[in-house]
Amino acid sequence: METSALHLDLIGNMKRLNSLCCSTAYPVLEAAGALHETRLRKRSLDTLHVKE
Repeated sequence: METSALHLDLIGNMKRLNSLCCSTAYPVLEAAGALHETRLRKRSLDTLHVKE
């Protein structure tokens, strides 16, 4: 049981690290024009243009 809790904590921390890396990398990649056009990205960009 103790190792199960340790593994769950480790997985949670790894997910948190992944989120931090992605939130840092996506703006850099977008500014460089290195992201491919996707439906999700198009939808979020359309939403931003509607709010402005």
